[in-house]
Amino acid sequence: MRSLSCLILTTLLTSTFAHADGLTDLRASLAKFDGKAAISAKLSMQKNSKSGDSDEPKSSSAQASVNASSSNGALQISYDAATLAKVEAEANKRSGDNEAVTPLADLLRDITPTQVNSLLSYAGQLTRRLEQATLKEDKADSLDGKPARLLVFDIPLNAPAKDRASMKEYAGTLKVWLDSAGVPFAFDQEQVFSGRRMLISFKGSNSDIGTLQKVDERLVVVKLKRGQSFSGFGQSSDSTTTATLTIQ
Repeated sequence: MRSLSCLILTTLLTSTFAHADGLTDLRASLAKFDGKAAISAKLSMQKNSKSGDSDEPKSSSAQASVNASSSNGALQISYDAATLAKVEAEANKRSGDNEAVTPLADLLRDITPTQVNSLLSYAGQLTRRLEQATLKEDKADSLDGKPARLLVFDIPLNAPAKDRASMKEYAGTLKVWLDSAGVPFAFDQEQVFSGRRMLISFKGSNSDIGTLQKVDERLVVVKLKRGQSFSGFGQSSDSTTTATLTIQ
């Protein structure tokens, strides 16, 4: 009877220590992805937005695809001729009409080398997000019918001191779902803020919802939905950007 009790106690302790610190476990898992393996992918993006005067915001939408490849730290992004021709057409229209919108050019400005590199190798960016994070919850969960371990973090405001001084309210949360091997396969980050500057109130929010996939020694964001909104100083903006990465 005593041997059985000892066995049960040992099992419980082993299980507890195996998941004693979700932040440590996640960092250890991310450290395994060095992001050096060769990869090629097609990145498709779509953006819908409203921006301008609060009373009359202008709507715009655009979509584009680029090819991206990375190997040993080198990144290449290529645009097809049709996409570049559409950007040129937008620029020509804008030169004769200062009020003309340029949705495709605005979207392509979002497809920066830094952004594409983080999609192809997300472990580094997620590790940096965890540097000042505080683990608030660690529990069993499921996502899309798949059993998972859910880690919930508080994320501090990362902004210059002058911007932090203007903030009156802020809340930042990061959720990360891990599979049975401890590899993250989805995340959801949300930041909501409000404040006042020069006696004028403002408010806004940012959100990132992503699906991750292990590709060799890379942790790849195969789908990302980003939402951004802001209102204040007589202006407002609201946008949703969806990125889909197809491994080739």
